Amino acid sequence: MYLEIFPTDDLFDWKEHYFEQFPSSETVASDARVDALAAFRAKPNVALLAENDAFEDDLDRVARHVGDASLDFALHTVLAHHRLTSRHLAFRRQKVDAEFGAYFGTNVYDEPIEADQRLARSLLMLVPDAHLTDVARTYCGAIVKRAAQRNPPLDKKSLLHKRLTAYAPLAAAAAAAKLPEGTSAVVLDATLTLQELDELRKVCEAVSKALLQQAKWVRQTLVPMCEALHSERPFRPWDRSRVVVRQLQTPSFYTAKDEMAILKHLMGHTFNAASMTGLALDATFKALTEGVDMGRCTDAALKVVRSRRSTAWTELDEAMLDRCATRRPDLDNAVESPGHPADADESDPAWAWPIDKLAQWIEGPIASKEAKPIDNAALARKLPKRKPGVSDTVKSPNASSKKALPEPADDQDAAAERQVVSVVQQALRSSATFFRDDARDMLERLKAYNNLKGKLGELAKVLDELDTLLATPHPWNPAQARTLFAHAEAADENARKLLKTSKSSEKVRKEFMNKLLAALEKEKLSLGKRTGGKIDCPVMAADWAYVNTTVHNRWLHEHKEILVNGKSVFLDADQALALYVTGSSNSGAAFCVSIHLWRRKADCVGTPVADPEESLIMDKSCWFDTYVPCCVLHVPTKGV
Repeated sequence: MYLEIFPTDDLFDWKEHYFEQFPSSETVASDARVDALAAFRAKPNVALLAENDAFEDDLDRVARHVGDASLDFALHTVLAHHRLTSRHLAFRRQKVDAEFGAYFGTNVYDEPIEADQRLARSLLMLVPDAHLTDVARTYCGAIVKRAAQRNPPLDKKSLLHKRLTAYAPLAAAAAAAKLPEGTSAVVLDATLTLQELDELRKVCEAVSKALLQQAKWVRQTLVPMCEALHSERPFRPWDRSRVVVRQLQTPSFYTAKDEMAILKHLMGHTFNAASMTGLALDATFKALTEGVDMGRCTDAALKVVRSRRSTAWTELDEAMLDRCATRRPDLDNAVESPGHPADADESDPAWAWPIDKLAQWIEGPIASKEAKPIDNAALARKLPKRKPGVSDTVKSPNASSKKALPEPADDQDAAAERQVVSVVQQALRSSATFFRDDARDMLERLKAYNNLKGKLGELAKVLDELDTLLATPHPWNPAQARTLFAHAEAADENARKLLKTSKSSEKVRKEFMNKLLAALEKEKLSLGKRTGGKIDCPVMAADWAYVNTTVHNRWLHEHKEILVNGKSVFLDADQALALYVTGSSNSGAAFCVSIHLWRRKADCVGTPVADPEESLIMDKSCWFDTYVPCCVLHVPTKGV
């Protein structure tokens, strides 16, 4: 559930070997191990769960199978798991049940298989959310392999029997191909982690054929490739090995000569396991700051967290709260759209900060179909207490005395509430400007297609309502404004669906993503940044639909830092970055691709994407776009 962190000369390192591989046998119950478990059970916060049979069973199984070096951390992790919220526990249970159901169904098997399943479920308590699906799938594959080696009598209607039947020809082909001892497991184990039974049959057939007809190529190229992928840290990337065996269904794949080209192809079509560990680290850091006991490593790990934590957010909050209190939104010039460049100081996040701050305060999207009233007083109580200063002093009745005195508590409360109101109103105005410009851009793009001109009504209506809102003096009604933003968001999504059918050029399909990533490498991502370079892949009008389908709301899993007021900070566990495709651009480009800051909704758990092996599109059921950009990249028009 968390990573065991410890300081090093290079800041910090971590361990994940305690859950990396499903154990082949029980660890010897040494006297020291028995004593360690007894001492752990005697701790006051553990003794409270002494009558919880499930907790006791999990402790016993983990204590028998985790190595001595990580035993203390593992026992504390089991405790932390059992103390999770019911919502979080349900989330983790659902992930695990989905994998075990796909492999074993509801059948009851012989005791060795049932014991393996119980052990696997206990050990999965040690696995971070980000790794949970992948490790559960790996454990299930290991249980299937053990069953195949024991060859137990099985109900022919059981899922496990069907899996072993599909797997048997592959095992025979591996033996016939005379793969080097120990290396065949790399291919075979990866195949066993394929969840879908139909896919397992197809892949086993294809891999068996490749083993028999291309045995030399498998020995010299495929197996070393898989071994290299498995040796990478962090965590054995089973998902990459699955990509290897899936590619064997394409005959041209295993006739290629350039091994590096094959590896590059694989890396371009699979998820980066390092980003999963990044998420696990984020969750670990958050748990430490919330007081979760991780045993002996807790104090050292907290030092790592403090060294990694930046004061940039706190400093920005203090500066912006005072600045917002002196601004009048009704007199501000129209704020530039986050989707477009602006002649503003990109290092000044003043216009973007209120949007992100409001999203953080309400722990949900500013665009809401059922927006509830914002409690200004409650938000004001969350603000740090103001320190006495020039603006916080009162004069003594004695004219000659200028000694600064703290404001009365009620005056401080009123000042804090005024700050909140100002932040809310500025956030609403900036958001309204974004949605207006976005609606205008999408409307123009729809008008370019004759067959869609009859479907402009929804977007046109929203655009009119946003124009009306922006012409209305402040203060705005937050609930009404947020409901309108939700309508604008829905109209935008509907417009994008109408444009998905457009055809794009082959060059764009092949090059756009690589060119985008190359452009990103040259940029410094910064809170509120509305400028950026060019994506060197000119497009035609019809290419927008392909780019939108491929890129829009795509998680940037490798980007974990941004500049906040000039200081580099790590995103926390509730933040993520994703791409946003604009309808057009006022810079002369065909359109722009922005990098937006996302946040996780209150009481939600899980990674930014639902299933990283299938898609990197953000999971909008648990995460929301703040519409605050951190960079804007421009896509040129072909021929211009």
